[in-house]
Amino acid sequence: MKRIAHSLLILLLFPVILSAQSGLDLSHPPGSYNKDILLRIEPGDSRVNIYYSFDGEQIDTRIPYTFPLYLSSIPGEERRYTITVWAEADGAIIEQSSLEYILDKRVPDKPVLSKPGGVYPDDIILQFNQPSDDEEIIYSLNTPIARAGKVWNGDPFKLTAKTEEDTIYVLNAYSKDRAGNTSLLISRTFTIRKKVFRAAETLSIISPVQGDYANTQMFLVRTEGFNWIRYTYDGSDPASSGITYTGPVEIPRTGSVTVRIAAQSSSSGSIFTREIQYSVTPVSNIRTNVDNGIFTDTLTVELEGDNTIYYTLDDSSPSSEDLLYTAPFELKPLRSSRKTVILRFSSYSRITSRLNEHRYVLIFDDRKPLQPEISAEYPSGRDDPLVITMSGPSGADMFYTLDGSAPTTRSDRYTEPIEIPGTVYEEKTLEVKGIASYPNGRTSSAAGLTIASRSDRPVSPGVSAVQKQGTQDMLVAIEHPGETVIVYELSFRQEDRKVPTLFSPVCQDQFTVSVPYGMERTFYFTFAALDRQGIVSEPVEFKLSIDRKPPPAPSVGYDNGILKLAGEGAIYYSITDDNSIPPVPDKNAVPYTGLVYLFGERTES
Repeated sequence: MKRIAHSLLILLLFPVILSAQSGLDLSHPPGSYNKDILLRIEPGDSRVNIYYSFDGEQIDTRIPYTFPLYLSSIPGEERRYTITVWAEADGAIIEQSSLEYILDKRVPDKPVLSKPGGVYPDDIILQFNQPSDDEEIIYSLNTPIARAGKVWNGDPFKLTAKTEEDTIYVLNAYSKDRAGNTSLLISRTFTIRKKVFRAAETLSIISPVQGDYANTQMFLVRTEGFNWIRYTYDGSDPASSGITYTGPVEIPRTGSVTVRIAAQSSSSGSIFTREIQYSVTPVSNIRTNVDNGIFTDTLTVELEGDNTIYYTLDDSSPSSEDLLYTAPFELKPLRSSRKTVILRFSSYSRITSRLNEHRYVLIFDDRKPLQPEISAEYPSGRDDPLVITMSGPSGADMFYTLDGSAPTTRSDRYTEPIEIPGTVYEEKTLEVKGIASYPNGRTSSAAGLTIASRSDRPVSPGVSAVQKQGTQDMLVAIEHPGETVIVYELSFRQEDRKVPTLFSPVCQDQFTVSVPYGMERTFYFTFAALDRQGIVSEPVEFKLSIDRKPPPAPSVGYDNGILKLAGEGAIYYSITDDNSIPPVPDKNAVPYTGLVYLFGERTES
């Protein structure tokens, strides 16, 4: 008598991993992944059938594994799949396993540098914030990070200037976690001002020089090639307690004067010293309108005395063979240039010959600085500062205001990038203005930069979703204003919804949401637009449900050789007549279209 077996099963796809005892080869072991995976199961024995179910899903029957399982998550999301898997052979369960897969696409936080990008007058030391235990920082300097990126070892590193020109460093960096996720790339540009190295013997002291004078003297020195220059005129050590030289300055001493100078070489770091002695005996034998100083306009030199006056303009000591003063004369600046004239004059008497000599340092500076450049680096987090950077012409000081008022040389001096807490422009617009100023007192026109208030929120995004053709996946599309990105939060329960912030994941304008066969999931999204200043729009809530649970198992009826199947959707079945267990049916099995007529003794399996 023939033995008839009939089976009716429904397709289900999910990754399965079993122990070696089950004899199954799996494409992906349980663990964490930063990309979607397609899990395939290859049983080592054709008699082994695989069944599975997802934990938390209310499914009455085990789902037969018939095709690979697609496990996915969307960018910025971590999704966990817990699966119970059964291996069955000859009608008996030979293995049961619980498996966990984590699809982690969360983006690590961007690296944070100890200094903002900008223009720096000296070498700087940089380091990153310490990453978490499961992250590392990859960075590069002036090379493509994809090709030459290296792992930061935790030590500070130095950016230094070359001698010939300003040195520009472009630093790129990102964070990377153990799953392989990478943060957004940060790129910072640092300009280190050039250094001009000079040997110690070229330390050039323009003034004072040795001699006897009738007027106080100016201190003027070339600064190129030195980190700092300090001086004293009270006999003390200039290296340890001297006045730092910042520009031409008059030494108010009379009598016997000793100026001691110390300078640190930029090339070697060595300290060089000089000492100059001179004397000042004020006399009124010659009256003049001239004094040491910086001039931007034509200077008319007037001299008056009881005796003959001779003068020079090249810092040589005047004699009766030099220029004879007969009438006022003009000294003019060079247009848009700087020059130094050292005027010496003395009078000669028939009785006493030459009287005390006058020596004046006259700096003619007709330069007007160019307008400085002002730029802003917007914060990556709500608690991070806004960084304002200014760059201007060499040799110029820069001054700025933050309230929109016109800056002057009495405003705040710019010395390094300005960090402004977000609370400063939380509710009001920030107006940054800046000027450059040369030592001659001339200033540039004001440059400006407007930082909009953080309270000026961008327009909220529009969200829609459609089913992708031929699948049960959903395509989510987001419309948002230009110059913004979309941040989101995702939960799987209404009561767990969160409002997006600066720290929320960023998503693309279009993305696909899917669940594997055998699951039903409702996604509670909250989206918001984020502008480049870190301002977040009003949130938009969006609910999306995908049901891929199989229908209930069909009912089987048998009466007098007639097999009747009933259930939801299409039904496929397999039957054997050789006393063997029939294979698990799939879409390639026999479709049920009506009553099946069987012959022989009934045996169910």
